[in-house]
Amino acid sequence: MKTLTPDELLVEFVRRSRPVIITELGKHWPAIGKWSPSYLSDRFGDVLVHVRGSRFGMKDIGDIPLSEYVDWLLNARMAGASNGSNSLLAQYHAAHPVKPYVAYDGALPQTELALDTGFSSLFPPGYHPRTTRCWIGPEGASTPLHCDSWGFNIFYQVAGAKRFTLFSPDQTRFLYTSNIFEFNTLYSRVNILAPDYTRFPRFKDARSVEITLNPGEILVLPRCWWHDVEALETSISVNCWIVRDRDKLTASYLLNSLKKAIHNVGLYANDRCTCHLSPDKQDLGRTLGWY
Repeated sequence: MKTLTPDELLVEFVRRSRPVIITELGKHWPAIGKWSPSYLSDRFGDVLVHVRGSRFGMKDIGDIPLSEYVDWLLNARMAGASNGSNSLLAQYHAAHPVKPYVAYDGALPQTELALDTGFSSLFPPGYHPRTTRCWIGPEGASTPLHCDSWGFNIFYQVAGAKRFTLFSPDQTRFLYTSNIFEFNTLYSRVNILAPDYTRFPRFKDARSVEITLNPGEILVLPRCWWHDVEALETSISVNCWIVRDRDKLTASYLLNSLKKAIHNVGLYANDRCTCHLSPDKQDLGRTLGWY
C-alpha cells in the first residue's frame, strides 16, 4: 500500500490481524535524508544510550554517549570490527559473536522523534502511542524470534534495510514458546537461522513470510505476530507501539503486570528474564534452548 488512513489501517489490517507495508507515506517524513549516524551523533552525541550485544542487554558496556557508539560504528564499518575507535566496544565485538547496537532506546528526545516522523497521522481514533523507540546498528545486528502481546507495532525504516521473517499468530504451535520472561513479550526457542529439527520437529511445518524493509517504508504489525529481524546494512529505525487505554483491562495484560510486579521484587523468573541474561549470545542461545 502506498498510503493508508487511520480508519483503513484499523479496519482492514489491525482488526483483521494482517501486517501491511506502507511504501510511500514515510518517504515524505523529515527523518528521510536527514538522519544518519553522524547526524544523530552531532545532534544528540552527549545523550547516554544503552548499547547491547544482543536483544537481551550488554552489561559489559551499558550506557555510553551516543557519540562514542557512532564513532565505533563508523570506524568498525570502514576499518573492520576489531579496529573500532571505542576500545571497549571493539574488545566486546572481538570477544562475542554478536553485533553491538543501540536498541529499544528511549533516551533520545521524544519531541525530536515526533517532529521528524509522522506516526500520529496513522493513529486510529482512541489509540495513542505507548512509547517511541530508536534502533541504530551495523549490518548483522539482529533480534531473535519473538512476538508482542499488547497493542500493535508501527516500524519505520529510516536508513539502511532490514529483513523481517514473520509468522502469524496461528503458527505459534510450531514455534516452541520459551519460558523467558519479558513484559508482554514471548520468545521462541527455535533459532530460525539454524533450526534443530530433532529437538523442534514441529518447526518444519511452520509457514513464514520474509520481507525486506527499505528506507522510507513502514511495517505495521498487529499484536502477536512473531518476527525475527536482522539489519542488512548499517541501519536506523524508529518504532512506535500503539495501544488503547482499555487494553490494560485484558486478562493477558493484567497477568503480565502481576508477573512484572513480582519479578521486580525478585520473586519471579529472575534467572530467566531478558534483563538478567548474559550479553554473550552463546549463553542466550543456551537459555533459549537452541542447543
